[in-house]
Amino acid sequence: MSPVGSVAHAILAVDAAASVRADLAGLSTGIRRTLLVGIHDALFERTAQFEQLLVLETGKPLVDCRTEVARALTTWSASAEEVAHQHGETVPLDLQ
Repeated sequence: MSPVGSVAHAILAVDAAASVRADLAGLSTGIRRTLLVGIHDALFERTAQFEQLLVLETGKPLVDCRTEVARALTTWSASAEEVAHQHGETVPLDLQ
């Protein structure tokens, strides 16, 4: 299986992310957390697909790819929880 993404796809993705950066910065802590949890859940539902894709893409054994997917899911989950623990000048009073 050959890659389906191209440099042009990557540029479009980065440009799309940059175009919504200001909008995302204005979201409440609760909404940010909900979005991150939603991404985690959507990825979790496709765990087996991602594991198989990594096997095909990297040639690594399935056990290694399972570890990588699990690590990615942990990162999304931790990010969702960290939103409520921001410190410094930000006081997350809007967490619901």
